Amino acid sequence: MSGVDDAMASLPSDLLELLTHSRWRAALPPATSYAVARTPLDAPADHDPARRAEYFRAMAPRVNELGIHSPDEPDLLTLLPPHADPPERVPALFASLGYPSEVAARFASAGLSVISLPLVAGYFAGETQYSLLVSRRGLASERYLLDPNYGVVIWREGGDIRHHCFALGAWLRETEGLGAAHMEARAHEPMRSLVQGVEFGRLLFQPVFGAQVKPAYDALEVAEVVVERPSTFAMLVDGLRRLTGQVAPKVQLWFRGQPQDYQMPDRGELARAGVLPYGDVRQSSLVPALYRGRGVDGSVGTLADYERFVRHVGDWLFRASTVFGPAHTTRRAGPAAAPGSAPGATATVTLSVTGRRPAVAPTVPDPGWESQWDVRDAEGRPVDRFTKAWHVGLSSYQRGLVLQHYGCPTAWLDITRDPMTALWFALHEMTETPEGHVVKPCTWEGSDRARWPTVMIFTLVPGAHTFLDTGTILQGTPALRPQRQQCGLLGGAGNVARNYGARYLALKIRLAPGFAMNDGPTAEKLFPGPEEDGVLARLLDAEAAAGEESLFPVVRLRAPR
Repeated sequence: MSGVDDAMASLPSDLLELLTHSRWRAALPPATSYAVARTPLDAPADHDPARRAEYFRAMAPRVNELGIHSPDEPDLLTLLPPHADPPERVPALFASLGYPSEVAARFASAGLSVISLPLVAGYFAGETQYSLLVSRRGLASERYLLDPNYGVVIWREGGDIRHHCFALGAWLRETEGLGAAHMEARAHEPMRSLVQGVEFGRLLFQPVFGAQVKPAYDALEVAEVVVERPSTFAMLVDGLRRLTGQVAPKVQLWFRGQPQDYQMPDRGELARAGVLPYGDVRQSSLVPALYRGRGVDGSVGTLADYERFVRHVGDWLFRASTVFGPAHTTRRAGPAAAPGSAPGATATVTLSVTGRRPAVAPTVPDPGWESQWDVRDAEGRPVDRFTKAWHVGLSSYQRGLVLQHYGCPTAWLDITRDPMTALWFALHEMTETPEGHVVKPCTWEGSDRARWPTVMIFTLVPGAHTFLDTGTILQGTPALRPQRQQCGLLGGAGNVARNYGARYLALKIRLAPGFAMNDGPTAEKLFPGPEEDGVLARLLDAEAAAGEESLFPVVRLRAPR
């Protein structure tokens, strides 16, 4: 280690976090350095793909240092863009990709985009799917067709259309214990990864609802049922939980409530044209907040906007890291002296990867990095030996939890193990105001069930699927809001596979017009104020002390007037 690193390692954790974050902030490449025209004939950098690419490549190491990628799908990007073209120019680029004009005309409305595989490969230091497509398949062009919702790159090879899906890592790993035959079958049917919840629903729920859900499950669609009263809802959910415990005890039911069921764009025409290897089934849109509104897409129009976006996400992560402390645990195997405390002591560090998962959260994917420190005094005598176990996956979930539930958009999808909490979120809308969020009950009518409040049921298996019950990591912490909401995080999504969470959706419970929730949780119970919630209080204090308007204000309820 360098002298600076040695000095920093001896600092208290809070001060170390502050200095580390300050160093990270200072290392961000300033957009102004790339926006200055180099010659009078240069186009503005915000409209020049080559200079935008140069800036994004310079920003990549800083983004990667944030450590917020999905532990199970590390190739899917988080904050980094898949191409360097200005967003407004992308629809015009479709015509240059070699597809018939009547087909290319449908790309924008279907939610497709483009990807530069050489650019994305350059974001990573090692070998990735992107670099292999460039080196082995020769996909070195700056633009290929991309479905950013399902992680699929599409290209033409001779007279054929080829596909590669980036988002299969977790799905293929699930079959490792099932034998070569299952692995081979999955490798030849990759799009079945998109309907894992449907297959669980067919097993668990079709015997209950029979002909009411069979046509949907047979068509590989998520089935739906309608309830008219809270008592029916409670009885239904309780019955499904008991049945699941009997038939598939390893499966957990998790819930998410939404005022309406947002739908993915219709891709049927592109599927029939062979451009997409799926699309005949229209899925629910469960795109995380990071890829909507003020997220990545709303921040790449100019380099200055993108710099501000990355900086503000980094600031949120810094504040979250101070809540939970360092992302490691230490085991001491030597004398009870403080590491490195002896005069003239030196440390020899050995790094290893064990694959062990943290005991406090065994369902969290974690590489199991460990560093063993052998400390000797000036004469070379052993002073101390200790091991640091770095819980990268756990830390990623913990920080993502703070961001997700207190105001900063993330790639995680919030779910709950409490169906009544999900029901509350289905029946209420929250509107942001300068003084805080205002809650009001939903109103709905009509026969379009997708516009009715909906409670979604996900079928998840601990250790196999990328999710976490926050109760395993929040006990003893002041983060009261997610504990009250009994929240979990559903991971896997990234900037090139945004609708990842929809693959685990097994059933939709539609709330019919006239459905009224007469009791259950209240907004004040689910969103306790800073006088109760220590994390909220800390985040509000940090926001007030920041000295600049936050791109992502802390979410709090507006005080009653």
